[in-house]
Amino acid sequence: MMRAVMVRVAPGLMAAALALPAAAQGSDPIAGRFLVAEPELGGSPFGETVILMLEHDDTGSVGIVVNRPVEELALSDLIDDVPAAIADERVALHSGGPVEERRLIALHGEDFEGAQTERVADGIATSPVPALLEALAEGGGPETYRLYAGYAGWGPGQLESEFDRDSWHIIPADARLVFDESAEGVWGEAMLRRQVDL
Repeated sequence: MMRAVMVRVAPGLMAAALALPAAAQGSDPIAGRFLVAEPELGGSPFGETVILMLEHDDTGSVGIVVNRPVEELALSDLIDDVPAAIADERVALHSGGPVEERRLIALHGEDFEGAQTERVADGIATSPVPALLEALAEGGGPETYRLYAGYAGWGPGQLESEFDRDSWHIIPADARLVFDESAEGVWGEAMLRRQVDL
């Protein structure tokens, strides 16, 4: 587990920034892909969401909602002990999901690889927030990154039951939808790409 980074955000949003477990690797058909919420989930916390799946196995599932921006603010307003060189850099904080909303998680392009960087999908990786900030302060780090508060999580078999109710579609992950597309257009774009029923 990486060291904690104290953050200062709107009350109740976060108190510490921690890494998630390493992104899943291997032949799992869900990890490293997008889940796209069906319209029937419109009234739920997952209405019109696109979730990048990090882990999926018999112990449960973990993913990051990629299209829920919260606010833009300076790194120094978000995290204590930010290196001075990047303290004034403004970032768009996103809501990664309703679980452990006091955790801060970073996704970034594959142009940066630190000691604990994990590849999630083509063009998408995750690194511990302190390592990412240190690299940025030293003039390295990725060209593009996003910070997320919290994540989406399911217990054993829970996500499968949602698949049985046709609540989600799975599609290949696309770094452009994470880093380049306006958040308002991500769900609609992902809906157009629905390919696989589970």
